[in-house]
Amino acid sequence: MTIAAWVRQALAHARRREPTGNLEKKLAAIRDAVAHNGGPEVDIKTMLAETERGYLSDPSLDSD
Repeated sequence: MTIAAWVRQALAHARRREPTGNLEKKLAAIRDAVAHNGGPEVDIKTMLAETERGYLSDPSLDSD
């Protein structure tokens, strides 16, 4: 590899690692998501039972 190719590769790698976008905007999005922490909750036993019923159901009844 030539020195010029190595430099181009190193610069391209450095550019890819630079953060993009506005940091304050990203932090605001995270704060907004955390503020909505009261979403729907499901009992784990209910959820697992529903999942198991789905695995045991007849796939020919699916409407794909």
